[in-house]
Amino acid sequence: MDVAIFVPLIVFGSLVLIVWIAFHFGQRKRTEAHQTLRLALEKGQAVSSEMMEEIARMGAHPLADLRRSIIFFALALAFGILAVIVGVEEAEAVRPLLGVAVFPFCVAVAYLALHFVSSRNRR
Repeated sequence: MDVAIFVPLIVFGSLVLIVWIAFHFGQRKRTEAHQTLRLALEKGQAVSSEMMEEIARMGAHPLADLRRSIIFFALALAFGILAVIVGVEEAEAVRPLLGVAVFPFCVAVAYLALHFVSSRNRR
């Protein structure tokens, strides 16, 4: 296999693997929480509304959307800085890299909006 094909396959394959691992363990955590809840109900234990809310939220921190927003803003900034650094040598590479930076920027704006909407709903 040609190295020019092998390297991108490894890079994108590793990204797919990382996303799969994150989803897999998240699903596993939810399954275990539901099994615990089912076992408690089968034994006749009372389930409080606070416990139900915690299970529904699955431990998500109230500032989780803000944290994700900051991470995506940092990623967009990193791509922007990369565009400037690469642009010194290759001026034609600036616009594509800035185009790539727009995606995490838009996701960051969406998470920031979700944070403010959800915090307003909690009040």
